[in-house]
Amino acid sequence: MSQEATVSDSNVQNRYKSVMNIFRRAFNFRKKGTKQDVEENTPLEIEMQPIAKPPTPPKPRAKSSPSTSNVPSTSAASTQPRRRGLYEDPFVAVLTDGTIYVKNYYNFNELAEYQMSEFRYAYVKRNSCVIEAKDIDRVYYTPGATYKDSTVCKNWGICMNDVWWASHIDRLEDSNPHTTVVLYGRFGLHAGLSVVNIDAFAESLQCVGLPRDAPFQSGLPNPPLKSIPLPYIDDDVEEEVPRVQTTSKNLIETPILQ
Repeated sequence: MSQEATVSDSNVQNRYKSVMNIFRRAFNFRKKGTKQDVEENTPLEIEMQPIAKPPTPPKPRAKSSPSTSNVPSTSAASTQPRRRGLYEDPFVAVLTDGTIYVKNYYNFNELAEYQMSEFRYAYVKRNSCVIEAKDIDRVYYTPGATYKDSTVCKNWGICMNDVWWASHIDRLEDSNPHTTVVLYGRFGLHAGLSVVNIDAFAESLQCVGLPRDAPFQSGLPNPPLKSIPLPYIDDDVEEEVPRVQTTSKNLIETPILQ
C-alpha cells in the first residue's frame, strides 16, 4: 500500500508540474531581462566617430542704404538702380540722369568711329570726359568738315580756342558724314566731339536737364584775339622807304628875337 501511495503521489506531482508549466507559458510568468542586464550581457563596442567642428557664426549683415550710408552692401534691397542710356553712338553717350560721356577723350583712338563700345564698360568710362548737362552754357555745331583750321578744330587734342577734341580721325576729311559739336560750359576746357545723329542728340540734352537759356549756335568758337599772332605792318614791305637827308640848304633860318 505504501508503494502505491508513493507512486500516486509522484504522478500527482508530475501532473501538477505540467499544469504549472502550461500556466507559466500561457501567462508568461517567466522573468524578463531588464535593460541593465541586457547592457551587462552585451559586449562593449567602441565606435570611432568624426569630431564635429563647431559651427561658424554668421557674419553680421551691414545695415546700410545707398543714400544714407557709405558701407557697401551686396543685398538686392541696397543695390543702386542701373543707369540707362538715352542716346548713344560711337562718340558720345547721354544718360537719363543728365550725365554725358564723351568717349575716347583722353587717349587717341584711330578706330573710334568703327567701335561701338557701351558706356557701361570700365575702360570706356576711364577714357571718357564726364559732363553734366546742367553745366552746359552753349552748344556749337557744324556739319562735316566745315572747318579745317588747326587753331579751331583737330582730329584729337587741344586747340587755341580752349577746346579739347575727342578722337575722330576723319573729322577734317571731306567725306566726314557726322556733325562736329562743341559743348561749351563751366567745366574747364570745352569738349569737342562728333555726333552721328544731331537731332536725337539735341533732343536728349533737352530732356535730361540742359538749361533752357543754353542756345544751339551754328559754327565753332573762335580763339581769343590775344592768342592770334598779329603781323606787323612792315612785315610785308620788301623795299625800305628812302629817308630824306636834311642839308644846310633845307634848313630855314629863324630870326633871333631880341
